[in-house]
Amino acid sequence: MRIFLEGDFIELYDGSFFEVKGFQHPNGQVVALPRYLSLDRIRELTIQQQKEWLFSSPRRKKKHTDGQETVYYKIKGLKEKFEILPILFPEIQLKHPERDFFLPTVPYGMIKEHYRPENKIKSLFSYYMSESNDQLTPDSTNGNNSSLLQDGRDFIQVLCDLTGLSLDSFGITGSCLVGLENQNSDLDLIIYGFSAGQKVRKALFDIISQSIKKFAGHHNSKISEKIKKDSLEIRPFTTNELRSLYNYRVPTKHYQFNRFLQMEQRKLHQGFFREREFFFRFLEHSDRKHYLRSNNYYTFSIRTLGRIVIYAQVIGDEFWWITPSRVKLGHVQVVSPPTLTTKSQELLAHYGLNISEIQQTFTLRGRFTENVRLLEWVEIHGMLELVEVFSEKPHTYLQISLGNNPKDLLLPR
Repeated sequence: MRIFLEGDFIELYDGSFFEVKGFQHPNGQVVALPRYLSLDRIRELTIQQQKEWLFSSPRRKKKHTDGQETVYYKIKGLKEKFEILPILFPEIQLKHPERDFFLPTVPYGMIKEHYRPENKIKSLFSYYMSESNDQLTPDSTNGNNSSLLQDGRDFIQVLCDLTGLSLDSFGITGSCLVGLENQNSDLDLIIYGFSAGQKVRKALFDIISQSIKKFAGHHNSKISEKIKKDSLEIRPFTTNELRSLYNYRVPTKHYQFNRFLQMEQRKLHQGFFREREFFFRFLEHSDRKHYLRSNNYYTFSIRTLGRIVIYAQVIGDEFWWITPSRVKLGHVQVVSPPTLTTKSQELLAHYGLNISEIQQTFTLRGRFTENVRLLEWVEIHGMLELVEVFSEKPHTYLQISLGNNPKDLLLPR
């Protein structure tokens, strides 16, 4: 039985690399989006499409057999990935009966290889270490940037030493997983299991707290920034770096930088290791088979009702740092209700629900992880959804989904 999780990658027979999205997949298919395209596939796009949809810097991957290189380009963002699909991959289904929104599903028959983050970590430790000098040896499967892989291995080793966790709890994803990393690549890491995630978060909190103390007394911002970068192996983002991140993530500037700063400064899942940016995803379960048992695609349906803006209080935050991230809501005030279709009105009436009876937020996007905390009053802009659960005890509830619209928002008020 194939089990695909958020953070996995798949390679298609045409050489394209797709990133797996979420944990529920239809039978014989994988929910996934294109991430890297080979030069051969890119030539099928117009010059204008290439400029709009792809980053200009090429990635190179060595083939196993003849040593020749294949050139790849990374797709920019979520919007661009969806725009590419019908042009280059018309055979990929975009709709499914149990979901009334776009959901790209790749048939098993198109998949050449399945890349798992936990296997990559183990290979870093098993095959890339020279017994004689304990240095990272060239990666026989990608060889693009051994210093990045060395940093990834060392960072995981630090966390293993601090937490007592085994390598089974760790994974590495992104460009490193598929051998397309370059000198500017980030370390995209995954922690498997709720308990393991708590241990890693405590270790990161302790390290970052100590880091902050080293420059807390320096009021000169330039001195403070220099201390952060020169003396700390593991450190948080500086204010200037967060401003750059704000410009990248919030190009529409639909909320102010000071609100972004307040939110991002307290996050533990992101920062720098040896001046290389890192980002953690914490998955709830340590066993892939658990996801197969608890996340059956056909046990629920999701219907979109329209965009909504609310104020609410966080009354439950057990999974605020996990992927998928969820926070329970109370005292909901609808600021801007959705424009409900007749069908949506009928659905709400059928289940006896009011649009203010929103149970939770839901997102797979890392940028919405750790945004708000228990008892905080929050502002939320997102897609209102009706979730119908088919089980021994059928039930229906409302949630706000975040991450598919650039103006989605989850912030403390």
